[in-house]
Amino acid sequence: MSRRPRRIWTPEPKLRLVTEARRRMAGGESHRASVKALDLHEGTLGKWMDRHPAGRLQPVQIMADEEPARSAGISVATPVGFLIDGLDIEGVIRLWERLR
Repeated sequence: MSRRPRRIWTPEPKLRLVTEARRRMAGGESHRASVKALDLHEGTLGKWMDRHPAGRLQPVQIMADEEPARSAGISVATPVGFLIDGLDIEGVIRLWERLR
C-alpha cells in the first residue's frame, strides 16, 4: 500500500476547511464523517479547530473604495488580508500577544 505524499497547507485553506467542518457538524454530521468528506486526518482537523476557535473571527463587509477611510489610532493588516483598525498601543500589544 503506497502512502499519499504529505500535503502542505497555507492558512487560508486551513481556515476554509475548519469553517466547512464546523458547518457540517452544526448540521448534525459527526467529526469522523466530516474529516472523511473533506479528505483530512481526524487529528489534523482537530488541531486546526483548536487553533481557530469558533467565534474568534467576525464577518465583515468589503467595500470597494479607491482610498480606504482612515480612523484615529493604529491599523494592523495581516498577511492573509485582515485589517484591524482604530487600535491604541495597548490594543496592538494585546493583539500581538494573542496572535503569536
